[in-house]
Amino acid sequence: TEPDPADFQVSNLNAPESATQGDTIDVSADVENTGEEAATKTVAFRLDTNGDGSITDEANVETQNVQLDAGASTTVEFTGIDTSNLAPGDYTHGVATPDDTATAQITINEPAAPANFQVSSLDAPATTTQGDNITVSANVTNDGGEEATQSVAFGLDADDDGTLEELASQDVTLASGETQPVTFDEI
Repeated sequence: TEPDPADFQVSNLNAPESATQGDTIDVSADVENTGEEAATKTVAFRLDTNGDGSITDEANVETQNVQLDAGASTTVEFTGIDTSNLAPGDYTHGVATPDDTATAQITINEPAAPANFQVSSLDAPATTTQGDNITVSANVTNDGGEEATQSVAFGLDADDDGTLEELASQDVTLASGETQPVTFDEI
């Protein structure tokens, strides 16, 4: 009798359930030759970009040629898959051979907005005498989506050129949505 031809079956798909747009992801799966002949076949990572829930009609994102003897198996890894070109949303993806596929779902999340520090509630004297020290305060709010440290400065347009000359500054670290009062004493 003729031996059964090579048959590459896919199992144990390992992939993240979510990622942030721009992240790289790693995907792996076990591939076993359940046939009775050795062969080399293309194993591909595919992503459903047309939204039909299937990867069978999709172009290969990455491929590897895998050689397996009859009854042998191996783990195939696809590393550093870039998600930058994917819009936020849910995608079917998976590993495919000419004989079998294994699929999973991944959610691509929108990246957090960068830190954005805003100043409000400035409290400074309207007038002062030359040579006197003043105290100035304000609230600083991070209305961005990420924690950051930024320099917050107080300045005056002393030479009337339309730009502020910095008189004092301090570094402020704020989490997303956090507000902190900042005070400059003895200016």
